[in-house]
Amino acid sequence: MLPQSINSLIGAAAANFATKGGSATLHHTVVPGDASVVWQREVLGVCVPYRDRRDQLEVFASHLRTFLHGQGVPFRIYVGEQMAGGSFNRGWALNVAYKFAEPEVDYVVFHDVDMLPLPGVDYRYSSMEGMDARHLSTEISQFGYKIPYNRYCSGVFMSRKEFFRDINGFATTFWGWGGEDDEFCARWAKKKFGGWEAAEAAPGGLHNMFGRPEKGRGRFLSMEAGHKSDRKNPHWKKNDQKLQSFLSSPETVNKADGLSTTGEPTQILKGKVETPLYTVYRSSFPPNLRQP
Repeated sequence: MLPQSINSLIGAAAANFATKGGSATLHHTVVPGDASVVWQREVLGVCVPYRDRRDQLEVFASHLRTFLHGQGVPFRIYVGEQMAGGSFNRGWALNVAYKFAEPEVDYVVFHDVDMLPLPGVDYRYSSMEGMDARHLSTEISQFGYKIPYNRYCSGVFMSRKEFFRDINGFATTFWGWGGEDDEFCARWAKKKFGGWEAAEAAPGGLHNMFGRPEKGRGRFLSMEAGHKSDRKNPHWKKNDQKLQSFLSSPETVNKADGLSTTGEPTQILKGKVETPLYTVYRSSFPPNLRQP
């Protein structure tokens, strides 16, 4: 049974957003304000892919601030905004957010803006001990508090910066919704075990590889998604072909598509919007990335 209804939780987060002033400073790094909380030294970079979801962003940022305050996690929220219209490129937007976060934080969490953590989810640096990355969103309200399939690692996951760099981040050639997250999960499996079959056959299987939390500690409430299903994405077929091509490739790292093709911050940044809770990096595609 959930501790709070969706409406009451989002309502509380929205109300809290109105009083955000004074609780954050230094580029929205949270300043410890509760003597009963033991604050960790490591700063968490929250990387969010974004376009046209202002209401969700404000509720998300406010809720996460309250949540991370309770865990003693100093943080900064980096919002990678795709300025261009047309098909959304989620992988590229996540890479954009990461590129701005990388030099300023100690570790990162990649976080969809419409997912709100429930009590039990652990964002602390110590929860990653012995792991390169960790999938957090394993019980999601829109899927009946389950994951949609076992090879799923999307939604919310934490990572050491070195690991995300090593696998070259997210692919940037997937357009519209669908495929980029599956390709990323495959990067994870290939980097750790050489492929899905070996990862699934290893002790503990994908549960161990993804560092999934115990039941009851991976619960997230989903706000209305607001995006088209894979079947309505005109680029889905091409996205799936790219995914299958990578899966069948002997390469363990896709060096030709990822952080390396995202563009440098000075090249892609067109504007910046700073608030006490988050910074939006308004960015455009580099010349090498052509939107279909």
